[in-house]
Amino acid sequence: MWQLLNGLNYLHQNWIMHRDLKPSNVLVMAHDDSDPDSQGRVRVADFGLARIFQAPLRSLAENGIVVTIWCGGQQHLARASSWHGGSCRYRAPELLLGARHYTRAVDVWAAGCILAELCTLRPLFQGTELKPNNPFQSDQVDRIFKVLGHPDTATWPQLPHLPHWANNNNNVRLPAEAWDLLARMLEYDPVARITAEEALAHPYFTHHAPAPTANVLCAPGSTVPLVKYTKRTDMPVSLPPIPIPMVPQSSAPAATGP
Repeated sequence: MWQLLNGLNYLHQNWIMHRDLKPSNVLVMAHDDSDPDSQGRVRVADFGLARIFQAPLRSLAENGIVVTIWCGGQQHLARASSWHGGSCRYRAPELLLGARHYTRAVDVWAAGCILAELCTLRPLFQGTELKPNNPFQSDQVDRIFKVLGHPDTATWPQLPHLPHWANNNNNVRLPAEAWDLLARMLEYDPVARITAEEALAHPYFTHHAPAPTANVLCAPGSTVPLVKYTKRTDMPVSLPPIPIPMVPQSSAPAATGP
């Protein structure tokens, strides 16, 4: 892993982003009589999607949205998907959420996914790539959120400005206090798990609107229920009898004996 990060650092210091880093693009050299010192060396391969970046940063999606692979232009989607299957698992969340401005941090995310895969022998975020013509990979985003938790503006200030985050309603969005309360209630260690008394004093209830109310069916300061439920006294005492259809009798004459 050190050699991979060393190679990645060399690329970034020379203003190059790889943009398609995944295990199949990381090679380990075998023995070569012409260069015996190269045995066991790690090499970064496949620079087909590499881009030179500069300061100040320009949008790297000027020709279209960053889609299934990290190249601009939806016209390349179908062809690129067949060439680079599996890249979705190593794609950074800012790309999955439609960022038009991204940095060399996307390569570091991919390297982190590779490190996790080396430790567990399976992809960390093994989502299903949706295609064709679907720039928003909802399943992959959902896999990331399930492992790392949902982001919020406290941990990722630019989150509300990402197109696919603003337009996506498939993922639960809660304030940071709610996620903290949820995490403390779901602690593995029962000793560390929050008590009911501690939960009542949690900032989610004391500092976050709306405040708890005595009537959970009404909005704060209102006496009109948000949802009207049928009272038991309004329900019929007995249900009407179910009509049973009569089977019509045959009008044919009965058969007689010989």
